[in-house]
Amino acid sequence: AAIHAAIASGSGTVYLPPGTYNANIVLTQDNIDLVGSGKATILTALTGDVLTIKSITSGKGSKVGNFQISGTGGATRGVVIEGFSRGLLENLYINEIGTGIYIDGDKSTELSLFNIYCYNVSDYGIRYERTDTVDTGGIYIDKFWHTGLNTGIGMSFNSTASSRTRAFAFVDNAVIDNRAGYAVYINNSTNFWFNQCWMTGTAPSKGLFHFENSKQC
Repeated sequence: AAIHAAIASGSGTVYLPPGTYNANIVLTQDNIDLVGSGKATILTALTGDVLTIKSITSGKGSKVGNFQISGTGGATRGVVIEGFSRGLLENLYINEIGTGIYIDGDKSTELSLFNIYCYNVSDYGIRYERTDTVDTGGIYIDKFWHTGLNTGIGMSFNSTASSRTRAFAFVDNAVIDNRAGYAVYINNSTNFWFNQCWMTGTAPSKGLFHFENSKQC
């Protein structure tokens, strides 16, 4: 109800006090911040995606974060972004889920992620997908942790366009401990920058950096 009220007014901050919120939350309005109280605010869902951000294209710089996302209730993905231009996703603690953050790169430009912690995320910590070859976009990641007893791919940047999509991924300060997959997987993409990243892994025949038809890293 608070989110709908903020959408109706056109702007505002929706504050989530400490507690557990069991819902499939959808945010579709720019200029609205969704803010919790750190780990004491827990978002979960019985199925599907815990939080979906979509159709935000005006680029006014909304902020979402400062809460915990848990998949122990049955959800398969934590945050799904289908349009969040110039938005900021920050201070997230994601645990016990299949995919931590899924990003539709065709619909999200100049998206920033700051201070993201993934624990026991079994498939992907961050999964960034493109289908076009448009020379736009970009994702900026600062302070990313991916660890746990059952972890898959730390970061994935993938395009279905074999002519290579310009993904423009800039990663600074990352710690990735992958137990079941690649630390960083890049496919059909170009233009990557990594700085101050520590990576390790125990999966047989999986590389820390894995490139397929990609360049400029």
